[in-house]
Amino acid sequence: MTPAPAYLPYLVGPVATLIVVMLGVFFTNRHLDAQIGDMSARLNDMNRTIDARFNDLNHSIDARFNDMLALIKSESSRLEAALRVDIARLEQRVERLETQRLLS
Repeated sequence: MTPAPAYLPYLVGPVATLIVVMLGVFFTNRHLDAQIGDMSARLNDMNRTIDARFNDLNHSIDARFNDMLALIKSESSRLEAALRVDIARLEQRVERLETQRLLS
C-alpha cells in the first residue's frame, strides 16, 4: 500500500465544500422551479380572470351604446316631427302675410 500524498488532506475540505454547495444549488433550483411553476399557474388564472372581466365590460358597454343609439334615434324622430310642424306653421304664416300684403 502506498502512502497518501501529502496534499490530500488539503483537498478534502475544498472538495467537500464544493459538493455541499452544488447540492444546495440543485436543491434551490428544484425548489425555485416549483415556485416558478406555481407563479405561472397563478398568472394564467389571473389572465383568465382579467379577460373575463374585460369581456363583461365590453358587453356592458355595447349594451349601453345600443340603448343610447335607440334613444338618439327616437329623440331625432320626435324632433324631426316637431320641426315639420313648426315649418308648416311658419309657411302658413308667411302665406298669410303675403296675402295680406297683396290685399293692402
